[in-house]
Amino acid sequence: MTKLTQKGIERYRNKSGKRETLSDGNGLQVRVGTTNNKVYYFRYKIAGKTKYLKLGNHPLISLSDARIKVIEHHNQLQQGFDPNYEIEDECDTFDDLADLFIRRHVNKNLHRPDIPTHRIKKHIRPSLGHLKLAIIKPRHITVMLDRIIDGGSSEEANKILQLTKQIFRFGIGRGVLEMSPAEHLSPPSKRAPTSGQRALTFEELKTLIEALDNQKSMGRRLQILTLLLILTGSRKGALINAEKSHFDLDKKVWTIPPDLTKTGRGRVGRDEGKPHRLPLSGWACELVEEAIGLSDDSIYLFPSTKKSGTFNATSYNNRLKELVDQLELGRVTPHTFRHTFTTRMADLKVPPYIVEKLVNHRMSGIMAVYNHAEYWDEQVEAIAMWSSYMSALLSNELKVIPIQFSQQVR
Repeated sequence: MTKLTQKGIERYRNKSGKRETLSDGNGLQVRVGTTNNKVYYFRYKIAGKTKYLKLGNHPLISLSDARIKVIEHHNQLQQGFDPNYEIEDECDTFDDLADLFIRRHVNKNLHRPDIPTHRIKKHIRPSLGHLKLAIIKPRHITVMLDRIIDGGSSEEANKILQLTKQIFRFGIGRGVLEMSPAEHLSPPSKRAPTSGQRALTFEELKTLIEALDNQKSMGRRLQILTLLLILTGSRKGALINAEKSHFDLDKKVWTIPPDLTKTGRGRVGRDEGKPHRLPLSGWACELVEEAIGLSDDSIYLFPSTKKSGTFNATSYNNRLKELVDQLELGRVTPHTFRHTFTTRMADLKVPPYIVEKLVNHRMSGIMAVYNHAEYWDEQVEAIAMWSSYMSALLSNELKVIPIQFSQQVR
């Protein structure tokens, strides 16, 4: 077989009208397209199967460079490695490592891969993406975190540091790098995250609900959204992304599909892919019906006012913050309502396993193994009592009456 030459490859022209292949021997080939673009490939066999590995485009890599790559890949084959898989972990820059992290970890293992992917795109890639892994120092990371803090997101900076550490640890686990420049950095914000830890008092709930009517900048749709979060204990993402077809107001049920629940995807066994059915009180049904009337022709209960899709969650967070700042309630986020729901339900003597069913938490311990009961009637009763309690709270006619369950579930 005649060996190829650099000049011969450059001068060769495809006149056949279909892709042609030139061979150099040892598995090295040059594919010549109908427009005379030339690409180096390595042809090899592993486990009885013929495979091809792209080496690069001519003239971006030379014939001699392609031959060197072929020798390296033959060495990999002798050691039992498939070059196609080995090449995946070759990461030169942080962008390469981030792509591998998203492909191999985030997309395969996480229920909401869009969240870390968005954070990587928004905060990490602009600062570290173009840098070679070998030159990234702790200082590069602290400068990135300082920018986030200066933008007013100190807790987000903590999350970004945690995510950055995860990416570098992933790289170490894959053998891409030997040490992490982020490992010994401390959280830049000393204030512990409290979004899921605080519960409003009944008096604070009353203050906030009464103030909603006077918050003109929030608008009626977002007032409804806030009230529904309080009345249902649902997650903000599930409610903002809810479709009108998910609600059966005649039966007073909101069926939340698995992809909008935190535990829906990734469940195994009998609960795999199971939607969450949440009973609605009369007050909640009235609010949903009003929201449907304000949603025009959209399929969503809370559609965006500027484009297709749903209302912007960040915009809602900002409107809510304006309100709670005016009321001087301290830190309150949409998830605070969920924590308030579970905490105050306990104050009203609702058994914890009923509350866990309402908020779609997985049970723990023996309950998780043996207790698959839905307790639907008790959930309906608890939701109705919670709604009545909120109404009485607002009308100053409050009487604390613990929920009455049947003997079978006492």
